[in-house]
Amino acid sequence: MTKKTVLLSCCLLFIVGALSAWFLTNRSMRDTQVCSATLFIYKDDIRANLTLDFMYTLQKKTGVVAVSGTYAQGDKTIGAIRRDVSYSWEENNDTFHFLSQKVKKYMTMKVYLMKK
Repeated sequence: MTKKTVLLSCCLLFIVGALSAWFLTNRSMRDTQVCSATLFIYKDDIRANLTLDFMYTLQKKTGVVAVSGTYAQGDKTIGAIRRDVSYSWEENNDTFHFLSQKVKKYMTMKVYLMKK
């Protein structure tokens, strides 16, 4: 092989790699949707501050809800929550039916220290 052939082969491989990386990056950005909601729940003197982060794919009809937050009694924080819920959904006209597939629980350091 001559230097010219090697150089052209390298340039061709670089262009193909760059185009495939661009295509895959753009494709993943188009497919995934993100939405967030913040909830404040009160019952008696207990307060919960929760954040729901929805990440979903319209074409596959699947997604993950990340639930995180703290709960407090009065002014004292008594715990924290962190869960990832994988789900799928079915559509029927204007009705959506959500099915949870898996719940992944995380133990926060604060809760771990409180248990000891």
